[in-house]
Amino acid sequence: MRTHKLDGESLTPDAVCEVAEGRVGEVEVRLSESALKRMERSRRFVEQAVSRRMVIYGLTTGFGANADKVIDTKQVRQLQRNLIESHCCGVGEPFGREVVRAAMLIRANSLAKGASGVRPQLVDLLCGALNRGLVPVVPSRGSVGASGDLVPLAHMAFVLTAPPDAEMRQKERLLAAKARAGKLSSEEKREARRLSGLAWFWRDGWHLASG
Repeated sequence: MRTHKLDGESLTPDAVCEVAEGRVGEVEVRLSESALKRMERSRRFVEQAVSRRMVIYGLTTGFGANADKVIDTKQVRQLQRNLIESHCCGVGEPFGREVVRAAMLIRANSLAKGASGVRPQLVDLLCGALNRGLVPVVPSRGSVGASGDLVPLAHMAFVLTAPPDAEMRQKERLLAAKARAGKLSSEEKREARRLSGLAWFWRDGWHLASG
């Protein structure tokens, strides 16, 4: 099995394609030691900034027109969750498996640069999902301004932070919308019939389904 170590610098287009198209047991991704150390340093800065009540846009303040509103330290976590949920407004056909896996890998590699202040566990979680073959449902339509990936990334992140049945509800909504439009494929019709019989498990922030 081929292993790709993410360091935020050396990921190649060929590696992206290999991971995007790969199956469980064929390829795996991990956070490199150098990236881990950088991420830990930047995370310490974030935690210190919050504890010292420093004013940092999007971390201890609101967004956009609310940038001048300072957020209480007790509400910082909820602020981040609200941002994700408010951008989960995509519509249309879900992206294909390879597209979502490529996006997950590229985002994990970008975070591995250690400049975002996120915990290393977030990259570990994305890598773990890729290694286990878990793919979020990400609608293909819907974006916000110049940052066109905010809505798709919000759907990806939502699965990391959502309650246990969130992914099932999301899939049900997408299938229901396609059913109303008469656009369900034979495979999707079988999936819709199967949904009520799925066993869903909560582990490491992801939803694992077994028929």
